[in-house]
Amino acid sequence: MALYVALVSYATRNPGKQLPSIAGVGSMGWTGDTERDRELLLVLYYSNLLAIARETPPQAFGLSKDGGDITFGANDVVWRLIGDRSVAQERAKEIANNFKTQPGPQGAAAREAFTSLTDEMEVANVASYLNGLLTKKYDYPEVPEARREELTDVIRRGFGHGYTPGQMICFVWRAADSAAAWKERNARMGPPEASSASVTALNGKIDRAIELHHAIPEYEVPRWHEAPLALSSFRRLSADIRWVYNREVIGACPHCDHHGLKETVHPESGATAVWRCTHPVEIPDQVQEEEPNWWDDAPDPADV
Repeated sequence: MALYVALVSYATRNPGKQLPSIAGVGSMGWTGDTERDRELLLVLYYSNLLAIARETPPQAFGLSKDGGDITFGANDVVWRLIGDRSVAQERAKEIANNFKTQPGPQGAAAREAFTSLTDEMEVANVASYLNGLLTKKYDYPEVPEARREELTDVIRRGFGHGYTPGQMICFVWRAADSAAAWKERNARMGPPEASSASVTALNGKIDRAIELHHAIPEYEVPRWHEAPLALSSFRRLSADIRWVYNREVIGACPHCDHHGLKETVHPESGATAVWRCTHPVEIPDQVQEEEPNWWDDAPDPADV
């Protein structure tokens, strides 16, 4: 359902354009894992929320082994939302509101699963930026396979200490720069060793910043970087959920009690119910964390 919200957001930003195929999205896909994208898109397809667009190339279709049915390659078909845009937008709004307000264990589990997926996408995005920086900026190979799990752990630890995506991009840029400088000072070391050293450098820079409480600036990703296509939408939804459950926001909201709950009246039955407040009134700016524009066409800091 979170991916559906992202698809609606993409369609709204690109009127008249169909949803691209998995093969056409890029290496990071919608969620940072193209196999997961395939599974999620098929769930939406069989739930009658997505359909195959007429722009799909003929080679995406084939016949079943017995020749009785037409099949399609899920990675190659172009998709479209079912229903007009206003209907899809209203459905996406309901889904987002459900993420924010659904009570009980089921609601908590949905929010936890969504948060976990968003965190995983953030980690994959930072790792992808490091690999892109090594290959595009320095003409090095990507981080060696043997050190990729360690890289994931290092990035996850950085996020765990409260660093933002922009600050993690800063850490990565500095780590790659340090690894390149180390290679230049050691003539016997080649590009593969420098790529491996970038993981060590990243770990050291995060450790040092944590220990010494360094102020870390936020860097924008450069235009060549391909982030998961759904990441910006997931960030917005994640920020909305945090807003609803923020204790300071709840305390300042005039519409709900100190638990973040308010009484509502069912429009048809007239029955009174208690529901999660979304704090619609704007509350002091310093309380709500402002989401930076991660898709800004900013240059790579290395080129500034």
